[in-house]
Amino acid sequence: MTPEPITPVRSVMLTKRLLLCLLAVMLAAFVGCSEPAKDINPHPAGWVEAHQARLRATGYNFTSCGECHGADLSGAETAEGCSGGTCHHDNQWWLTHQVRMRTSNYDFDACRVCHGQDLGGGALAEGCRREFCHTADKGPLACDNCHGYLTTEPFENLAGDTAVTVLTVGVHTSHYTGAHDLTSNVTCASCHVVPDSVLAEGHIDTSAHAEVTFGSLGDVAAVGTESSWDRDEGTCSDIYCHGNFTYSFASGIDSSWTWTEPATGDLCGTCHGLPPEGHSADWTDCGQCHGSVVSSADHRTIIGLENHINGLKNRP
Repeated sequence: MTPEPITPVRSVMLTKRLLLCLLAVMLAAFVGCSEPAKDINPHPAGWVEAHQARLRATGYNFTSCGECHGADLSGAETAEGCSGGTCHHDNQWWLTHQVRMRTSNYDFDACRVCHGQDLGGGALAEGCRREFCHTADKGPLACDNCHGYLTTEPFENLAGDTAVTVLTVGVHTSHYTGAHDLTSNVTCASCHVVPDSVLAEGHIDTSAHAEVTFGSLGDVAAVGTESSWDRDEGTCSDIYCHGNFTYSFASGIDSSWTWTEPATGDLCGTCHGLPPEGHSADWTDCGQCHGSVVSSADHRTIIGLENHINGLKNRP
């Protein structure tokens, strides 16, 4: 087929088409360049490893982050959000990660990706034990990160509740702080099996609450107690420390106590009589036989907290 000869008119048409193509290419390039590319990283080399230090130095002021990543750091035209991928696992992770840990049943594997196997620091992030974050000796693996412990006042359950009327809170605080000045011997092991570490087998499990297993003071085999905990009723019964004991010349007043009702008033005489059953009625000078335990002045004040409610007979 013989090609159509290029006439002056056809030449003008081809030129117009060529100019239109060039204009389209230029317009596309202009529009493309005018929209910020989200994959452009304005941060200096090593920023991933160093940005936590930068934030710490500014007192965790996220204003500069929001200039590119959006006010809530979920993303903007200039940059993607800080969550997802190998960065923060969800939006505002640093503010909500305790909730995330709780809903994942405290699975630390995700933490280790950035913070190292022992959470002491890794290739992508510093360790979790530092100012503004976890400051206890064991860092994020310390007991009081998740619930109350011997130094926590008031006690908090896993959900952050502190009200005594909440069953998983109850009168924890008065027990381990010795608030009633009756003994210094009550510890977590009195009512629970205490794990060697946070990650010990059986500690973080599928149970929605801590199991009550009486030990040490809760159930003193030497005096024949049979302690029990009724979760439905929220009561402790047959507890050594609340009067379920029998020694020669002394028996307690076995009673049931409601976990969510704090004890009030003069408690001396609620777990054993004054004097205890088995004593002669005229034996009222407690300090004469128990001088390492009770004051001889008023026969009521406990002066030896470590010697009272300790599972032993004290007669120095």
